[in-house]
Amino acid sequence: MKGHSKLIEWVAFSPSGRLLASSSGDNSIGIWDPMTGALANILEGSLSYASSGAFSPDERLFATGTNDGKVQLWDLITGTLSQQFEGHSSVISLVAFSTDGRLLASSSGVQLYDMATGVSTQADNTVRLWDVATGTLARTFEGHLESVASVAFSPDGRLMASGSKDNTMRLWDVATGALARTWNVENIVTTLEFYYEGSRLRTNFGWVDIESECDVSSFHPPCANLGISIGNDQWIRLSGEKVLWLPIESRPTCFKVNGNTLA
Repeated sequence: MKGHSKLIEWVAFSPSGRLLASSSGDNSIGIWDPMTGALANILEGSLSYASSGAFSPDERLFATGTNDGKVQLWDLITGTLSQQFEGHSSVISLVAFSTDGRLLASSSGVQLYDMATGVSTQADNTVRLWDVATGTLARTFEGHLESVASVAFSPDGRLMASGSKDNTMRLWDVATGALARTWNVENIVTTLEFYYEGSRLRTNFGWVDIESECDVSSFHPPCANLGISIGNDQWIRLSGEKVLWLPIESRPTCFKVNGNTLA
């Protein structure tokens, strides 16, 4: 799939896997059909680089976080920018929709230093919750000491989990903004996902029962990788077995896996 004029920085699958988004240094977002390789839409016109992005659950909207602290909402039917939310002080590190698509979480926590001016942009290390319909700020979650690397909503939308570079994972009450639980972990939680029943959280280093009173010791080892993955040794693996080695010219700058599809 070709279309961008500069390096592709990240890619993201839609919830159904029928669409794939790609972000490039040319300040555009490509929306692709991963089955055919066809370009379905291109989101352009923003003067800011999109540092993160996510599809809405119904796949009608695409949210991007920019390198200058803005959150942008794109209409995938028309390909136009429909809303822009402002409030963060630095680069948006991630965006994530709630399960019903009514709320959008965004996190900022990357501190930038301008070599020309000598001015640094202070990271705010917060997660902000926006009302998608009105564009208003619904709530700000504060407490992490460093940037937030992952966010997930519970299936019923009542809870939100966040993982940070401060080596903590936190559980929040979405309605009140109250901190419900904090886990101290040994590494950065880069992947967060609630199980369908909502009582357990899957992370990149194991899963935890959120109703248990235990601390980090309650984390259970992750399940065996039965899908497709790319290791640091540049081998594509299927169910943990090496199937294809990637030469230098074919190694990706970023990748995502959706079921049995690798982009």
